[in-house]
Amino acid sequence: MLWGIIGAMDDEIDLLRRKAIIKEEFVRYGCTFSSGTLEGKSVILVCCGIGKVNAAICADTLIQSFGVDRIVHVGVAGSLRPDLECLDVVVAVDAVYHDMEPGVLIDYFPHCDRFPCDPGLVSLASSVCSAITASQGRRTVTGHLVSGDQFINDRTTKERLHEQFQAACVEMEGAAVAHVAYVNQLPFLILRTISDSLRDGAILEYNRFKPLACEQSSRMVCALLDASED
Repeated sequence: MLWGIIGAMDDEIDLLRRKAIIKEEFVRYGCTFSSGTLEGKSVILVCCGIGKVNAAICADTLIQSFGVDRIVHVGVAGSLRPDLECLDVVVAVDAVYHDMEPGVLIDYFPHCDRFPCDPGLVSLASSVCSAITASQGRRTVTGHLVSGDQFINDRTTKERLHEQFQAACVEMEGAAVAHVAYVNQLPFLILRTISDSLRDGAILEYNRFKPLACEQSSRMVCALLDASED
């Protein structure tokens, strides 16, 4: 079983590279794909960069060039719910674009606009992440995730996105990874640590909590791999 692990920022993947035994590295499309083992599991680690197109390129490369069997997309996100605070965790049940005309992907290929995460991976991740967050006085929830090529910095927009999509969090890459995995019929999972809350001033919280959120994200991936039977 070969796991593809994607993060949007160097901080999100560098911590995992340091914990892994890296055997080879390959550069594709300007991104470094690190092949090795982590928690005894075979992995390919890659930082895809910010935004949907970058995420889609790396997800497809993991599938077509490296033949991964499943993908885990990990990183930080903004809360869309008043009960989710910084360093809480969202295990996505599905992902949708918030910056695309509603219904377009229903009418046209791939005739799906909510890309469902693998139920088995969601269940496993919920269990291992809950153990991590509970030990720190935080919480893990499952919920919908929305993605778009914008950093959402104000409460009004966050409240609108929550009302429109019933989503728990917002970020910039997850739905693109989900889209690519879905059309390739590949199991995938999205894990998001909250780096900024529903309150205004998200950029200040983000700058403060991003390092802690990245560290927590790396712990979640390691715990997930360790708990996996394959």
